[in-house]
Amino acid sequence: MEPLPLPTSLAEVEQPNPPETVSRIQEVLQRLQKSPEGWQLAQSLIGNPNDNIKFYAALTIIVKLNKDSATLTDDEAKELLQNILGWTIASCAQGVAPFVIKKLCIALVTFFIHFSQLWPNCLRHFIYSLDLGRATPIEALDDALQTEILVNNLELSKLKVAIWFATSLVEEVGKTDMNSIKYAHVHERLVRNAADLSPLLARGFMPSDDSYQTQGESLVCFQAWILYGQRTSSNTDILVTQLRELVNPALNCFAIDDLFQPASELFSDVLGNYSGFFTDAHYEALASLFDSEWAAGHYNRVIHGDHELEGISFGLLMLAYGDAKVSDLMCSTDERSQRFLGRLAGLLAADGYLVGEDAIFVPALEFWATFVETMIDNIYSEEEANVNVWRPHAEQHLKSVVSNCWRKAQWPPAETFAEWDSNERVGFTDARKDIADMLQSIFTLENLALVSLFSGLFLQALSVQSWAEVEASAFCLGSLSDCITEDPQYDVELSKVFASPFFDLLGQAQGPVPLRLRQTGLLLIERYCEYFERHSEYLPHALNLLFAAVGDPVLGGPSAKSISTLCSSCRCILTSEAPAFIMHYQTIRSRQVLDSLAEERIILAIASIIQAIPDSTQKLAVFENLYSIIKADCERAVQLKQQPSLLNLSDPNFLRGVEQPGEVASADEVSHQLAVRALRSLQSMAKGMQDVKEHVVDLDADPSSGNQDPKLVAIQADILNVLVEMQRTFSTSGEIVEIICIIFRAGFSETESGPFVFPPEAVTNFFSQQRFETPRLGTLLSTACSFVGSLFRGPKHLVPPLLAQLLPWVINMLNSLPEPESDTEVAQNGICFVDKIMTRYPEVVFQIQPSQMLEFFFMFSLKVLNGKEPLPKTASAEFWSNFITLKPESPELQGTINNAMEHLGPLISQTLIQNIGGNAARSELDKLSDPLKKLVTSQVRSKQWLEQALFDQSFPSQQVGNEEKSTFLKKIIGLRGARTTNQVVREFWLACRGSNFSHQARKSSTGLNPQRPSSLTKPYGFMCRQGVLTSFTTRASTIHQQRLYSSSKSHETAPPPAKKPQRQIIFSGIQPTGVPHLGNYLGALQQWKVMQDNADPETTDLIFSVVDLHAITVPQERGNLRKWKREMLAALLAIGLDPKRCTIFYQSMVPAHSELQWILSCTASTGYLSRMTQWKSKLQLADDADMLDDKAKSSLKHGLFSYPILQAADILVHRATHVPVGEDQRQHLEFARECVTNFNHAYKGNVLVAPETILSPTKRVMSLQSPKNKMSKSDPNPASRILLTDSPAVIHDKINKAKTDSLTPTLGITYDPVQRPGVSNLLQLLSHFDARKRSPQEIAAQINGEMWDQLNAEGAQNPMKKLKEKVSEVVQAELNPIRERYLELLEGDKGKEGGYLDEIIQEGARKANASAERTMQRVRRAVELGA
Repeated sequence: MEPLPLPTSLAEVEQPNPPETVSRIQEVLQRLQKSPEGWQLAQSLIGNPNDNIKFYAALTIIVKLNKDSATLTDDEAKELLQNILGWTIASCAQGVAPFVIKKLCIALVTFFIHFSQLWPNCLRHFIYSLDLGRATPIEALDDALQTEILVNNLELSKLKVAIWFATSLVEEVGKTDMNSIKYAHVHERLVRNAADLSPLLARGFMPSDDSYQTQGESLVCFQAWILYGQRTSSNTDILVTQLRELVNPALNCFAIDDLFQPASELFSDVLGNYSGFFTDAHYEALASLFDSEWAAGHYNRVIHGDHELEGISFGLLMLAYGDAKVSDLMCSTDERSQRFLGRLAGLLAADGYLVGEDAIFVPALEFWATFVETMIDNIYSEEEANVNVWRPHAEQHLKSVVSNCWRKAQWPPAETFAEWDSNERVGFTDARKDIADMLQSIFTLENLALVSLFSGLFLQALSVQSWAEVEASAFCLGSLSDCITEDPQYDVELSKVFASPFFDLLGQAQGPVPLRLRQTGLLLIERYCEYFERHSEYLPHALNLLFAAVGDPVLGGPSAKSISTLCSSCRCILTSEAPAFIMHYQTIRSRQVLDSLAEERIILAIASIIQAIPDSTQKLAVFENLYSIIKADCERAVQLKQQPSLLNLSDPNFLRGVEQPGEVASADEVSHQLAVRALRSLQSMAKGMQDVKEHVVDLDADPSSGNQDPKLVAIQADILNVLVEMQRTFSTSGEIVEIICIIFRAGFSETESGPFVFPPEAVTNFFSQQRFETPRLGTLLSTACSFVGSLFRGPKHLVPPLLAQLLPWVINMLNSLPEPESDTEVAQNGICFVDKIMTRYPEVVFQIQPSQMLEFFFMFSLKVLNGKEPLPKTASAEFWSNFITLKPESPELQGTINNAMEHLGPLISQTLIQNIGGNAARSELDKLSDPLKKLVTSQVRSKQWLEQALFDQSFPSQQVGNEEKSTFLKKIIGLRGARTTNQVVREFWLACRGSNFSHQARKSSTGLNPQRPSSLTKPYGFMCRQGVLTSFTTRASTIHQQRLYSSSKSHETAPPPAKKPQRQIIFSGIQPTGVPHLGNYLGALQQWKVMQDNADPETTDLIFSVVDLHAITVPQERGNLRKWKREMLAALLAIGLDPKRCTIFYQSMVPAHSELQWILSCTASTGYLSRMTQWKSKLQLADDADMLDDKAKSSLKHGLFSYPILQAADILVHRATHVPVGEDQRQHLEFARECVTNFNHAYKGNVLVAPETILSPTKRVMSLQSPKNKMSKSDPNPASRILLTDSPAVIHDKINKAKTDSLTPTLGITYDPVQRPGVSNLLQLLSHFDARKRSPQEIAAQINGEMWDQLNAEGAQNPMKKLKEKVSEVVQAELNPIRERYLELLEGDKGKEGGYLDEIIQEGARKANASAERTMQRVRRAVELGA
């Protein structure tokens, strides 16, 4: 065939070109490669003298083989093989660059993959051709000499090429699915080539004259074949037997310095991942190697600070051997094993500080953690006589480990630490945490001896004022605080520490104790608060130390936290000291402005002590003393608001209102900050005054209000007046309203009287005076719901009149809404409020005047039920479920309700059918099924109502006919409310939606007919006939009066309380992948912030988890996970998540997640799991693939397969009622619900709660460089994504370089994701951040109008540049505050132990553990686990 001329574009490749030109050239080349002329192109280019052109020719061959191999006949394929072999051998002879020859080797391997039946002995044939110096026909191989002879005849350069080919052969074939029928024979033939590999590598391992390059290549090849042997499931013995013959030659490479690194990497890799490959003889050879003088030299270099790649490699090799033989080493008492273990312990004592200078410590610590776990297992599983033989030796090594860890835990000098970068600082503190974990494991074995060791080291170091050693001892003791019991022996050791002179020195502000040690010492006090309960003689001194540190800018926050913990724990011991605490607090705040959070904690601590004072008169007197200080702050804030001229920033009392020192603030800002700070202090008082004792409450009793202490009444009235005045003065502050609501809630949960347990009449008056314009109205309504719940525990005769006062206020607030969905929080909490009253006191609802208010509420709730907002809709569904089944005691009231249902029944039915007929979201169906089931079981005319709704012209779907509707109705009526009703509803909904539906879309869904009018779209009250509700509300009023009269005359038992509406718990999680990018922010994090801002703490708990256990379903590099978790935590706080309003924690810090996962896995369906799509997408399998597919069997790991079970456990362990998910996660939530069904059925009870879906609006952000793909961190091009930490300049640069197109001059700016993905991505970003919520199309239209006007007025402009500038501006405006807060958190924390981030995550873990434990107690009881 005639060679093709060199294309012009290839010549252009050799020249520097702009990105646009390079991109154009690449497109041309790819078209050429895939064209029918591709074979000719490769042939014409392979002879070009330019190596880059040759490389392209080899690449073209590979492309053509993968694309067109099926079109070649056997003869054509053999001819092609001869050509490639000839080009490869010629290139070797001509001294062509290695990268070209290696690419030609890959081309040969590609041929083998497609034509292995023609070239089964590829390696031998390739060696034979190299030996001859020319391509030889495959058939000529029969005349060849033995492979050993051929290999020995090869020149060194040819030998190296043969080894390259062997490496490429196993690597490329290894990338194919070895269990696939398509490739099964390829893998079988590859294994047969191992017989020829053995002599090839044996020659390769022999000394050579090329500076050991051939031996190095042989090591790489050997490693690739071993790891392939680990994966293969066929002919394993044949392959492994051949490969094992090469272990000793590979071991000999250690003697050559230049080969030490690759040899070490090979053996470490195989020991760590395929330890069964080595035989006992190999392990004996390795053991002898480690016991040699050569190894001693390398070991000494490691422990003396040689932590460059070669140095640490030897240490890692030792550890890999130790891991592989850990059990044998532990149980062996021979001298060689003991010497080796001693050296492994010595790796923990290498020179240099942790992480930054000593890179071997953390891997060594991991080995010893494994050693301790194995030791514990063996002690409990082996015979005691056997254990007694080896245990003393093992414990001796553990003493060395503990001693070395103690030394390594010591902080460097402050000046050294200051020179480290943030990664080194974080690494150091993380390593100390690893030490703490290790010590807790060792405590299981050593118990008191370990505590005694550290108390002795503490006192010994203290005697010589070796502060670094003192700090390390205190740190180690603190790490054992959770392990130590109340055994007096432990208290003896602890008393030696707490009675030492150290704490006298600690109290000296200008004393010799360095700051770091002071931090650790104060933290030690907090960790052993239970000790101080038992030994109150040390408590005053400890508290004095903590108070002395409160004013310190570094120690203030941690000290205040310790004070709060200690006082709360020891409150009963400290009651006599309460006045002294108040005086101490006053002294501190008169000297300086305390950090607001620290001050709140101190007030909480003092209030906790006051709460425990047994004498009520004394308690109120001390309370009033503390309260007067806070009240003065409130009055000062009000005065300054009213008289701004009073502002004097030299007065410390006003400086309390300045958020940042040195900040110039206005009187308005200062007064508001003073008010917030004062009310938060009052909130802390309210929290501290809550009773921690459990009191038995008789739910059937009717407690009377009794005679209150006049002093208490006066204090309550005064606090209420302060709250009212604060709200009136700062009437536009939502923050003030929120804090007031929290203060009220503190009293609602109390069963005994107290300063914050306000009279119900006063609370009722407060709520009923609030206006629609009041900020945070939703929060007020939520608090009112909580108030109603507290009323039900009070005197029953007081409840109806108070509810009758509150109910019209709530309905008026709902009536003030322009639309039910204009404020979802108000709508939801308003409906919940009425529902709560309806279930317990329906007569109060039906006697409301004027009666039109009730008519309005019914229609309002129906409209919400037919709306789109999930939370109000859920509340409405629960209301109607309860209303439909109301069964009051009074026959007259029952008649009224029946009369109401005659008129409301058709409307409820129509609303439910509108939803089930396609208008609802899938996640709402279960909630909507509840009122439907209640309707069918309790209303005799339900069939008639539902039939009328199904065949009404407003039915939203055209996808189902009359027959399907009739069948659906028949099934629903026949099931009579059974659980299967939910499934029937889902199937009918799917049929109504049609096959091509969007879970989120409603009006636009295929098959829906939104144009048909529904009576429910008309204004409120339109469907209420005049007088219909008036008659039954009038009768209800009479019944209500009779009940009030009877209540005042007798104490007859009220109806049993109906089930209260379920508290909402919203759970969501995010994997730690480092700094989030813009896609993460818009896709999830921003939604979390919105949920937090809209949620009310009284009715909604928000739980957010950084799911680090999920992260390890894919391999993680050492050190990344800790770093990424910290970065993700900082990002969550930076976007505005408030730890006071939500729980944030690391998943791995709550063991209950894993415990519940195992329990759920015992009832989870493997078949269901096999149908999940997550593991299939991760393995790049089709959605219909199953576990028996070849690739699944070879690649699927259990962790990935059971991922949904852990995800279900994450949700269920916190009894989450709602989970926000995107459409791609819907399947996982359905699985969680399936787990609930399976578990509850298996253990005969409603133990677990089935969560509901909150469909989050999916905001897809595409790559800036490949706009057809999602923005991702896995993209190798950093310009493809915008990180939350990117500076404004970087954001501007990335958006300026974002890939668009060249169509703007003709088309303008248009939104077309298919044809113009780059431009559409930028428009989508603008839409995401648009304050007016405009679509990308609307924004494009506006930009076009502006730009063409400017074009006409000003001449030539670049519309694309203008678009990118707009995008850059809005993204910077959104991300800059987040970036600054993020960097402030990480830099401010500086990796300090006990720093702010640690404090947040520890507190979050505490709350999450408490939440999870409540569920696990039920689960364990059901499963009969535990004691």
